[in-house]
Amino acid sequence: MRLSSVSADVYFDEKNFKDFSFFHTIIRNNLRNTMVILLLISVAGFNFSAGRISYGVSFIGFTAGLVLLYYLLYMLSVSRQVKLLKLREKLQFAYSLTVDDMGLTVKYDEEHVKTYSWAGMHKVYRVPEYVYFYVTKTQAYVLPFRDLNGVTPDALWMVVVFNTEKTMKFDKLNFMTRP
Repeated sequence: MRLSSVSADVYFDEKNFKDFSFFHTIIRNNLRNTMVILLLISVAGFNFSAGRISYGVSFIGFTAGLVLLYYLLYMLSVSRQVKLLKLREKLQFAYSLTVDDMGLTVKYDEEHVKTYSWAGMHKVYRVPEYVYFYVTKTQAYVLPFRDLNGVTPDALWMVVVFNTEKTMKFDKLNFMTRP
């Protein structure tokens, strides 16, 4: 028998925030691939400047420096956000989610409730500890498996798979590690 509805109160902490930020910024937007491509181009540039080693080395150094600078600035930005939101201190209630045959319902409080149909859902991603519901290309709701309260991640995922064909399933992302 399949579940038709899963509800959970979602709480955020530093780990959730960093995991989602890393997924959304680096993995989902393919910046990780862009950084690797930049480094490969710099190595190719080094090979083409065989007669001028100093140009090749400086090209590789400049490109690697850009990648490193971007990553460091990203990490600083995320750390600042964690501090401002006080996510290091305790779990912060974010919203209640209900996933059912109609779609996704997000409840911030009694007065603020939003409902998204499966037909309007942009994408849904499953990673080792979360499901990310992208209602638009840039707006997502995070459901940590730890907040499921007696429901298995597979049962939740079956509700999602049963109701949408637009689901991108990533049952395991080997590169999904926190920065």
